[in-house]
Amino acid sequence: MNEHPSASLTAIEAIVRRWAAAPDPDRLELTLLPEIERAIEPPLRPPLIAFDGRENFARGWPGWAIVVSIWGAADDPDGEPLLALIADPARSDYFTAIRGGGAWLNGSPLRVSTIARVEDALLAGSFPADRWTNRDNNSEEWNSFLVRAQSLRCSGSAALDLASVAAGRADGGWMQTVGREIAAAGRLLVQEAGGRVSNYRGVLDGVAAGEKIVASNGLIHERMLTIVMMGELAPRPGKR
Repeated sequence: MNEHPSASLTAIEAIVRRWAAAPDPDRLELTLLPEIERAIEPPLRPPLIAFDGRENFARGWPGWAIVVSIWGAADDPDGEPLLALIADPARSDYFTAIRGGGAWLNGSPLRVSTIARVEDALLAGSFPADRWTNRDNNSEEWNSFLVRAQSLRCSGSAALDLASVAAGRADGGWMQTVGREIAAAGRLLVQEAGGRVSNYRGVLDGVAAGEKIVASNGLIHERMLTIVMMGELAPRPGKR
């Protein structure tokens, strides 16, 4: 595996790899966070860390992730992090990114896909935890994409959905609500891999808070925005 240009990021990845050998989501902040804090170099803020895909983990289903986002001391905490890691230990995939420096998967550079039409795209979506009681639960958006995209996936991990967009495995993805750590790390990965991240209106308002996010390879972004905003009124393939 190639070394990253950031010694802190290289150290963090090594720590997460060791911890992932016997992960315990309930002790994430007691065991993993202090070790990462000791490893990072100043001037960096304390990291934000999250465990994503708990239901998958609990059932032994692949699709859970460890997420780390770190900002520099002078950075806007609502802006892009300086360093990001999304780890998929079940598949031995470690996605990393440095602001202005690129994105990698297990040391190899990442690049988004070149699919130019939603009709040819594989898209990833997720549903909020309160989907039983919240009418704004992504079901309308899912149904709109279902008849306009080539294929949809719901992995159970928004972090891995965003990492998949960065890696070109998925061409785009959308999510209504995710954790701040996940939004930050996923945004940096996608953008450093050449993609685009915005809210449903095409700007960055709310993205840092993990609200109504669209991520894509950039080529299909405007079309995805049209679909999430117009819903069933958006044009469908083969129809005028």
